[in-house]
Amino acid sequence: MPQRETKRLDWIRWMMRTGPLVNGLTTYLVDDLGERQEVLTSLDRLAAATGRDADDVRIALAELVEACDAQYRSRPTWNGWRRISASVWS
Repeated sequence: MPQRETKRLDWIRWMMRTGPLVNGLTTYLVDDLGERQEVLTSLDRLAAATGRDADDVRIALAELVEACDAQYRSRPTWNGWRRISASVWS
């Protein structure tokens, strides 16, 4: 199979994997939380709220950021937890 077709199939597989993750996260952040300007939470809390694994939430956030539909910041806090700030535009 030519490389161009292989890349296209890889992209389709990736979108099939990430599409539902992005939709679930967007639904939670926009519909359930009421389109807040900023959400301060952890990956674990987002995972629990969306019923997904933390790695899946990380993938969905990365997709939203790459598409310029969200901003994401991660910083350590005093107790060692990572705090994330996500802004999503609908």
